[in-house]
Amino acid sequence: RDLLARSYRRENIREATRILTAVVEQNPDFAPGHAGLGLAHWYSYRVGERKPDDLQKAIDESQRALELDPNLVRAHITLGSIYSMSGKTDLAATSLN
Repeated sequence: RDLLARSYRRENIREATRILTAVVEQNPDFAPGHAGLGLAHWYSYRVGERKPDDLQKAIDESQRALELDPNLVRAHITLGSIYSMSGKTDLAATSLN
């Protein structure tokens, strides 16, 4: 989380992604891990090279987090942000409500 708080640094995003990937591999049902990984991929997309793969991973991880814990605010915010920035306002509103 501290690494993502300094998300303007790409090396922090890469390190957070590496750590969170290991967390969800060890604990596949740990919803906050998936939410954090979704956020890390979203930050990677936003400050990186805008790879569609990062965007899709952000969506997939956030959705997985919500499958495990439908009330996980971080995952809702990440999805809402992604959908809003993508012009999918209906999906953004659903995620953020």
